[in-house]
Amino acid sequence: MKRITITVDPDDYAAVAHIAKDNDIMMVSWLVRRLMREFLDRGEPEYPLRLAIGRSAKTTTRGAY
Repeated sequence: MKRITITVDPDDYAAVAHIAKDNDIMMVSWLVRRLMREFLDRGEPEYPLRLAIGRSAKTTTRGAY
């Protein structure tokens, strides 16, 4: 296995941690690995996956990224 470090929005982490707790999963990292695997197992989508790389999906009150 390859170890990675990611930074996530605190609300997103809290939501995933809540899902883990509700499902008696001890490690959020296990759930993230499982979610990644399920995403990858879906195969190529019928349309290109569009990601806003390098920009946050959320903006500040000043409109900065």
